[in-house]
Amino acid sequence: MEKMHGKRLDGRCIGEGSRVVGTQTVEMWPADFRAMRPGGDAPHAGMAVPIVVDGTLTGVLGVTRVGAERTFTDLELGIADLLSAQVAIALRNADLHARVAESAMRDPLTGLLNRRYFDEAVESAHASAVRNGTPLSLIVLDLDRFSDVNNEHGHALGDAVLRRVARAIKSAVRDGDIVVRYGGEEFVVIASATSEEGAVEAAERIRAAVAAATAEPVDGQHVPLTISAGVARLVDESDGRSLFRAADSALLAAKRAGRDRVSRI
Repeated sequence: MEKMHGKRLDGRCIGEGSRVVGTQTVEMWPADFRAMRPGGDAPHAGMAVPIVVDGTLTGVLGVTRVGAERTFTDLELGIADLLSAQVAIALRNADLHARVAESAMRDPLTGLLNRRYFDEAVESAHASAVRNGTPLSLIVLDLDRFSDVNNEHGHALGDAVLRRVARAIKSAVRDGDIVVRYGGEEFVVIASATSEEGAVEAAERIRAAVAAATAEPVDGQHVPLTISAGVARLVDESDGRSLFRAADSALLAAKRAGRDRVSRI
């Protein structure tokens, strides 16, 4: 059995991308771990087996046995290979499940989070704000006269405009803010730990960002747009839906006041 001094078996396994079997000294291991380990500071027999998922080395399965002279049988080597393959399948399935779960929460057109996600997230944010005594604000946004874009230029251009608007909204808020495409041309921002004044400032940044983004031609067409916003802050311990209804009412007030503005409740 080959001796491995200095370089660990798993390091060589990663470098070579294949199973490595050998004898390795343990001086590099933490002293407290060596004190608990059967065999103490004695060299051990070990193997490192790569875990490969879709052609990418994702991890290493390590197996050790006290006693440098104790080799692994062909059966044991085969079992280790099989176990590594099973771990790779499990990791791939877990990743696939996570991707499916993520896609269910995303709007396929804009890549923003969707209404299904919002319904859970707003209640979670509300509960957290009430529990911790921190501010919470909601911004509800709606593009002004967006139906004219679809009617005059077609839905393909309308979709391109929505994607650009989504990027503009994301660029105007903080990294921790949650941006949702609520439906159609309506968007929502959950602004945790944000006062009403802070949310109004954020809404004004969004309004300016959308105006600037749509001032540039989209697929060769000039379709400048404005956006209206309604802002509401947490004032009681009702629920997240009540907060949304308040912000939506503020949005309606902004529309009635002439559009292209921010209103608050």
